[in-house]
Amino acid sequence: WVVGLAAGAAVVWAVALNVTDGIDGGLLRGLESPRHEYPADVARIDDPLRFLSGFTEDIDRYVTHVRGHPPGFLLLLWVLDRVGLSGVPTAAAVSIAGAGLAAACVVVVVRDVAGEDLARRAVPFVGAAPAALWMASSADALFAGVGALAVALVVLATGRSGRRSDLLALGGGVVGGLALMGSYGMVLVACVPAAVAWRRRRGRPLLVAGIGGAVVLGAFAGAGFWWVEGLRATSGEYRDGIASLRPYRYFVVANVAAFALAVGPATAAGLARLRDPGLWV
Repeated sequence: WVVGLAAGAAVVWAVALNVTDGIDGGLLRGLESPRHEYPADVARIDDPLRFLSGFTEDIDRYVTHVRGHPPGFLLLLWVLDRVGLSGVPTAAAVSIAGAGLAAACVVVVVRDVAGEDLARRAVPFVGAAPAALWMASSADALFAGVGALAVALVVLATGRSGRRSDLLALGGGVVGGLALMGSYGMVLVACVPAAVAWRRRRGRPLLVAGIGGAVVLGAFAGAGFWWVEGLRATSGEYRDGIASLRPYRYFVVANVAAFALAVGPATAAGLARLRDPGLWV
């Protein structure tokens, strides 16, 4: 019930913040841009295999956010469109679901590494973190949710043994591979379960998770999209585009500032009072 409460609070708070500008002005506007956002390019996909195999070569044909990410989210929107769930509202709904999933997984991980008391005390801050401002109006919310699920599964695997541990780790690896198909930056999320595995001295779950992730990357490679080539193509788009106005050293500083704003002062205060070594890691 507490995990469900965290998820519900995250969804309600994120939606409430965004609808202060109205459904169209706040909740949907972030995904409506014909120059920058994913829904504008769904119609470009006529055949998914052709889309994947030609993604890196045709990358400059797509809108800004498609060029800046792997093709996973756009492919998901195409699948949803095929079954009758099309348009910006669907993209927004998927993103909002990601916000709830992320909050739930954070609580599960905290409980596993630091106990139920700290997990319960963290719930209000997880649900109401300033990051909620982005959680109902951006595909990043879905990436956060899928990445958090991958982390949770692998962390749970490090605290268990035998077949159950292997299944959790394998599932975490597969989900992590899917997260990598949404955002190149998701590779950094692997640091979290790696730190927990190091503290618990459990290397096997990381190995099994790596196999699961490799299966997903291999499947996409077999369909025509190689993740490394996609990252290289996106880097080229950055150098030829916004880099002239926002050099990489700007992002190094700006990303730290954005992170500090997203987690909020309550997180800093909570860390200062934290005494549990498991959660510090």
